[in-house]
Amino acid sequence: MWFQNMVSADMDFNQLEAFVVSQTKRREGALTEGQANAFRRFWKSHKNKIHDSLVVDTNWNNSLKQVSWRIDVKSQSKNVDQINEPTAIMELQLQGNSISKNTEVVQFEMDENKLITVLQSMKDIESEINKYSHQ
Repeated sequence: MWFQNMVSADMDFNQLEAFVVSQTKRREGALTEGQANAFRRFWKSHKNKIHDSLVVDTNWNNSLKQVSWRIDVKSQSKNVDQINEPTAIMELQLQGNSISKNTEVVQFEMDENKLITVLQSMKDIESEINKYSHQ
C-alpha cells in the first residue's frame, strides 16, 4: 500500500520524506525507522526506473520519435500560381506503443498558410500546457 502511494504520486524526495515521516507517526501499522530507511534507499535508487517503466506500460498510442522538415520551392504544379511558392516538406517517425514497437514514417507537404495555422496551434497547445505545469 505504501509503495503504491509512492508510485502513483510519483513522489519527489521531499514528498517521500514527508510521507515516510507521516507513516512512522501512525498509531496503528506504523513504519519502523528501519523500514523507513529501506523505503528511502529503495526510492532513491529505483524511482526513475519505476517511472520510466510506468510511462512505457501506459502508452497506448503511437509516440513521436523524430521530426524532420525542409523548405522547398515548387517548380512544377497544375496551377501556375503555385510555381515558386515555398512548401514545407514534413516527415514524422512514429513509434508503436509498448505492445507494437513498429516504426511508421508519415510524409506530407504544407503551404505557407497551413504552416502558419499549425504553428499557431502549437503555440496554443504550449500555452495550455504552461497553464497547468509548475513553470
